[in-house]
Amino acid sequence: MLRTPAPLNGALGVVSNPVSASSYLARAKELLATKDKASLFYAALELRCGIEARMQEHLSVAHGITKAQAEQWEIKKLGRSIDTAFGLGDSMLIVFLNMVDGRSCQFIYVPVSNRLQEIGKRCGDYLHALPPNGHCSCGHPG
Repeated sequence: MLRTPAPLNGALGVVSNPVSASSYLARAKELLATKDKASLFYAALELRCGIEARMQEHLSVAHGITKAQAEQWEIKKLGRSIDTAFGLGDSMLIVFLNMVDGRSCQFIYVPVSNRLQEIGKRCGDYLHALPPNGHCSCGHPG
């Protein structure tokens, strides 16, 4: 049985959410560590969901994006919405702020790369039942 990752004790006091991108990633790593072939299927599902969740997390704070766009589940559509909102492609964005009280803050935006989006789409391709003959026209192994 999988355990829910423990709450993060980072400087921001972030509490882990079972449907956050980091929680999906933690479960995928745990499944991969079992070296069980059946667990690979579930690890792919967790990875796919984690990529989707991370993209939805990015869109949840974007201006000019509708709630429906932010809650999409298709990686391709989420990617288009992120490009519309941020327009950075695969580029990182680092923002430095000097606060009035003398503190400095740094914020980093790390996008879900096009390569990772493609991996997520491929993971999603394998998360469907095969036809009774064990083969399908899409090239999935049987």
